Amino acid sequence: MEKEKKFSGLFSFDGEVTTKEALPLAFQHVVAMIASCITPPIMLAGASGLSPKDTMILIQIALIGSALTTLLMIYPIKIIGSRLPMIFGVSFAYVPTMIGLANQFGARGPVEVVAIVLGAQIVGGICSILFGLGLKYIMPLFPPLVSGTVVLVIGLSLYPVAMNYMGGAGSVEVAGWGAWQNWLVGGITLILGLGFTHFGKGMFKLAN
Repeated sequence: MEKEKKFSGLFSFDGEVTTKEALPLAFQHVVAMIASCITPPIMLAGASGLSPKDTMILIQIALIGSALTTLLMIYPIKIIGSRLPMIFGVSFAYVPTMIGLANQFGARGPVEVVAIVLGAQIVGGICSILFGLGLKYIMPLFPPLVSGTVVLVIGLSLYPVAMNYMGGAGSVEVAGWGAWQNWLVGGITLILGLGFTHFGKGMFKLAN
């Protein structure tokens, strides 16, 4: 009972949380979100052929966008925002579509490919807002079997990207791709990730 009372502030937006409680959770959130925020733009940059300079700009845009939307979630404007203490990150769900657009329009050059992808995201964002407003009416159409299958398909579609990066540098054309050192590091990372996901607790489970 005393333990529940001690951490009750963590589960209320207006709850009082001590620095001792808040600091570890803040670090946990940062560690858990940083990889998911920078990996999709790195994937898009690799598929589009962006230069390292433009890749850094794309990563910075993703982090700034995550920061602004996080503030909007915490401090909503009327009906926009959830008023929940959480970090709003970058989704992997759109990565296969972005890579597909990059492959389709790659001949136009990296910068124009990114412009096409960002334009498509604007349209996708409008569609997401409309779906969000009517979410309670369409939820019965998405049972766990359907949503789980969608997540599985997204994961499978990203396997070629993962294998390219495990081999080294994200492209088979780079010198040294496929070296045993790259596969060793990738294999250890994969094993640790699976281990933390299935057997880890708290920070280790979320931050793998």
